[in-house]
Order: sequence, then C-alpha cells, then structure tokens
Amino acid sequence: MKIRSHLLILSLLLSFTGAVAQDTLTLDLTTLKLGEFAGIPISVQTERQFYSFPKEGEDPVLSIPVSHLPTLIQFRSYNQKKKSIPLQHVLWVEQREIKLMGTFGTETFGSSQSSSQQQFADQLLKKTNPNPKTEADLAFSPPYLVYFHHHQDFLKASYLQQLIELAPKDVQDFWAYRELQIFMEAHDAVGYDPAQKRFSHLTGTNKEKVIEEVTPQAGKYLLLDFSSSTCGYCLRAIDDIAASYSNMQDRLELVTLWQDPSHDVFLNAVKTQKDKIYWTSLWDASGGIFKAFDIRILPTYLLIDSEGNIVKKWKGKFPKNIENYL
Repeated sequence: MKIRSHLLILSLLLSFTGAVAQDTLTLDLTTLKLGEFAGIPISVQTERQFYSFPKEGEDPVLSIPVSHLPTLIQFRSYNQKKKSIPLQHVLWVEQREIKLMGTFGTETFGSSQSSSQQQFADQLLKKTNPNPKTEADLAFSPPYLVYFHHHQDFLKASYLQQLIELAPKDVQDFWAYRELQIFMEAHDAVGYDPAQKRFSHLTGTNKEKVIEEVTPQAGKYLLLDFSSSTCGYCLRAIDDIAASYSNMQDRLELVTLWQDPSHDVFLNAVKTQKDKIYWTSLWDASGGIFKAFDIRILPTYLLIDSEGNIVKKWKGKFPKNIENYL
C-alpha cells in the first residue's frame, strides 16, 4: 500500500464536487395542498439524498443542504400497491427560498419562482436519456446536466463520456458539467480493465484527507470491499470481517471503499461500528472507483491476486469461505 500526500489535489477535487454542502435550500410547504396524497409518504430528492415531507403538525418548512445552486429537486410518493416510489414532479430551483404552491400530483403543482429552464425539467418526467447528438437541446440544458450528475452512478460510462465530448462550449463552465468531467476523469484514472478482468491501481482518500494508492502486492491477495454508510448489510458485515481477517493478514490485503456523499459522512456516520475497522478504509470522493468497477449492489467484494487478476466476486454478503480462494 502506498500513501501519497496530495492534499492540494484533494482540495481541488472537493471544491468542484458535490461532496461538501455549500448552501441551504428552504422549501415552504405552508400553502401546498396534498389532495389524494394526504397521508402518503412523500420524499424530496436532491443530489443523492432523500428528505421526507413534514408530517401533519410538524414545521411545514423543509431545509435541505445542497452543494450548488441552481439545482434540480425531484418529488416522489410511495405507491403502496406497487411498493415503489414513482416520480411525481421535477422542479428547477434557482433561489435559496421557494414556496411550493398548487396541489401535489396535479398540473397545478409549482413554486413561487419562475424560470425558462423549468420546461426542460418537465421533460425529465418523459425522457431521462436523450441522444446528445440529435437531442442536444435537452441533453445539454442545465436541468438535464444536473440530472446526469445526480445519477452519474447509474448511467453508462460510454453515455457520460459522449456527453463530455459533445458538450458545447457555452455549458462547459456550468457546475454540473464540471462535476461530470471530474467524475469521468476519476473513473478513467482507475487502473481496471473490465474486458481482461485485470486491476493495477486506484486511489482513495483516507481519514486524514490524504490520497492513498492501492495496488496489488507481491505474495498477497487483495480484497476490495465496496460499502456505504447507508448500507445496513455493509455495516453489519464489519463484525464478520473483523473476526475473519485477523487470521488472513499474512496472505490478504483488505481495503474497504466507501461510497459516501462527503468526507464527514465517511468519517463520522455510524462511527461506533466503523471504529472496529483495523484495515485500510478509504473514501471514493468522486464516485469514480465504484463506476469503474460497475458496482450496483452493496456490499460487493472483489478478490484480486498478486498479479492483478480478478479471482472472485461476491455480491450482497461477506464471503466467510474466502480462505478457500487464497
């Protein structure tokens, strides 16, 4: 394991990514009517976080931390029959304080602000992946660029790369485009060839905000543990890993990678459980590592030999028989 003191690089990365909340968005729901959605759980999604609508009797003003303005917020309601949370509204927000108006779930729903960009936000209810070549007006509109940034973990890398390459100059200074660009640079910087299933290197951020490089080690296997502070299975697995790893340290290097929205969450969320970790623990600041390995299920465990070859992949549960592969 190599450690490189790139604090300057990290500070530049954090200054551009949505990792640090820089603003607060206030939603006033005082006059909003819920209509047929009264009593049904409603959530507000911005960036990669969900926030619940206040319940009856609670403060009707919702404060949401955001990394940038303008931004995009999505409203979802819980469907009891389908056990899903379908998208109901998409709102383009340019001001720190807005009042929601009309009736939720109907065409009268809106806000106290007015913006020409709302027409593009409305299109997200119908189409989320426009063709950057033939539908450039949609694909490169600010609402769509923000949407792509918020959902970058779930979009194909080839699609994101196409957006970066075809983006007109007039959008390249927009914050969401810059975030996507940094995300793809981080993705491309990971030394992993999915076709050959071969790994050479990656870099993550440790607790001291120092960039740490992970590479295959001679005479040892490497286990990458892809986790998140919001993943209950990941957190519970720490106990099993802690009990098993002590018997394998001479043959196995273990690294837990965290897909968290900020360094503070990585450092302090569920800290009692994380304090049990005595192996390398790193934060994926941009999300590029998870994207490069196409991680869609948490936890995921990837066993790599000393030459960088992928030996085995497990999804959803820590492999208690891992010693059989060493």
